[in-house]
Amino acid sequence: MTKATGQTFEEELTWSVDSQVQVKARTSTTAALMIREEELSADLEIESVITPLHDSIPVCIRSRKTGRTLELLDIASSQLPDILTEDHGFSKVDKSDKVDRGAVRTVTKGLARLVYGAEQVVDVRTRSLDEPTQPAVNSSVVIEPVQ
Repeated sequence: MTKATGQTFEEELTWSVDSQVQVKARTSTTAALMIREEELSADLEIESVITPLHDSIPVCIRSRKTGRTLELLDIASSQLPDILTEDHGFSKVDKSDKVDRGAVRTVTKGLARLVYGAEQVVDVRTRSLDEPTQPAVNSSVVIEPVQ
């Protein structure tokens, strides 16, 4: 996640088979890879705690139009909860949580939608070139994904 307002990441996978298929003389062999995919949708919730590491936090103020730095400030770490307030989706971390003063927390909620390969099957079919009327001989290999 790189934006608080939401962002989608997609990744395309290419499937392949790294197997050797033995082909007898005077035969034709076809190998096919079949993938069974499954979908999953799940709510997600990420709690982030921001804890200042030093007594002060450097703040850079930039122009939205030009991106140039207009001013560089140092604010006290204890001021962080006064800047990142509930109006901005943050809350103070209680002292009982044993986190340094000035820490704030926020919760990011979203929906994860996944499509993944659940199973792959390699279908190998062989037929004789000498007898074109002979039916194909089938054999299948099921490969389960590693969990």
